[in-house]
Amino acid sequence: MHAIFVVLLVGVLAGAVVCFVVMGLSQARRARRLTGRAGELSLRFDRDDPFDVPRRYAAFAIIGGGHGPYMHNMTHGRIGGRSVRMFDFHYEIGHGARRITRHYGLIVMELEQPLGPILMWHDADIELAPLAARQGASHVRCWSYSGEDEQAARIAACAQPLEALDGSLQIIGTTAMVCVPIRSKSQDYAKNLQAVAAMLTSITGIRSIR
Repeated sequence: MHAIFVVLLVGVLAGAVVCFVVMGLSQARRARRLTGRAGELSLRFDRDDPFDVPRRYAAFAIIGGGHGPYMHNMTHGRIGGRSVRMFDFHYEIGHGARRITRHYGLIVMELEQPLGPILMWHDADIELAPLAARQGASHVRCWSYSGEDEQAARIAACAQPLEALDGSLQIIGTTAMVCVPIRSKSQDYAKNLQAVAAMLTSITGIRSIR
């Protein structure tokens, strides 16, 4: 009986080691892919967080949407003269056996002028969205939202690049954050960075109704 237990324990440990090795290789491949994409766009890449994201963007719904927020694979620099940051982000919701890890690609860009606060969350991702997003009382196109109706309609008209990505958007002052759910390790949301940046640039022409 003792020998059987030892064999089972060794098997479990070996399986865990293989699992960690595979995960490490997968993460390394993703980092190399994102590094290449950053180079194509004349941006910088850091595997860690040089900007203290959980503190800097704490006011955004997704950052405080759960516990254990963690970011990595940061691409950053300037596109069209505006500061842009893109990174992998995950957090946990629930506890114990019901704990779920949520994975997103986040794109943060500074706008030319402040807009009224607005939070627009894609219907395809609403079930497990942050609480603030699920409290959106209004709807436009494929987003539930909280904010000014006319402003939401104008933003939705500019936001076609987000529809196919199941992407969501929050704006606070001059900072816009796009949230793209990551559903597979091979998903490359970075290839959409320029389209999203163009969309956010067009949003800067929308004046708040305040």
